[in-house]
Amino acid sequence: MLVNFKTKNIKAVVFDYDNTLADESYWIKNRWKKTNQFVENKYNFFNYSQAFWENYYCNDNIFNIVNKTLNDIDANISVVDDIVNFYKKAIVNEKLFKGSIGCLNYLKKNNYLIGIITNGKKHTHEDRIKKAKLFKYIDVVLYGDEKQKPSIDLFIECANKLNIEIHNMVYIGDDYNNDYLASERAGCIPILFDNKKMNTSKNHCNKINSLKLLIKIF
Repeated sequence: MLVNFKTKNIKAVVFDYDNTLADESYWIKNRWKKTNQFVENKYNFFNYSQAFWENYYCNDNIFNIVNKTLNDIDANISVVDDIVNFYKKAIVNEKLFKGSIGCLNYLKKNNYLIGIITNGKKHTHEDRIKKAKLFKYIDVVLYGDEKQKPSIDLFIECANKLNIEIHNMVYIGDDYNNDYLASERAGCIPILFDNKKMNTSKNHCNKINSLKLLIKIF
């Protein structure tokens, strides 16, 4: 649902990356699958993967998850750093949400400026965006190396780089605080991306559950 949303003066549409354009959980889980295979092949911990997934959903940090998994299978915990370092460097394919490419293509063809603001670090997310083949659509990308959302500075910087007034910029993201409220404070037109319909109580705000809807809106 969009509340008092008008497209007349919009010049740019800017997106969050993870969980807006791309499926972050897919990226994380597939890096772990690749890592677990590496562990089992290198160290012959053939029951490692099963034990890992039993610990994965405890929402602990990655060092603790790996450490607990190794303890569970009575393996030497001295290899924790090797496992975590492999995971951090693991490269897997990106999974874009349905409608992402069609939406970006439509916006580009209709002469909207397009940007990405992500809290992800440049050394990982630049490669991810490149692997997703999105740079041909994008006019500017801001990463989270020095500042991160919910700082309004990133939105202001993005508008400046696009050479537009910030009130002519739409920002779309999945996090109500870091994306919606922060971009609104900065002066953007915010849209909450809620494809999993987790924000059912946020009926007062601009909200979409599919990027395909943007084609109908603009």
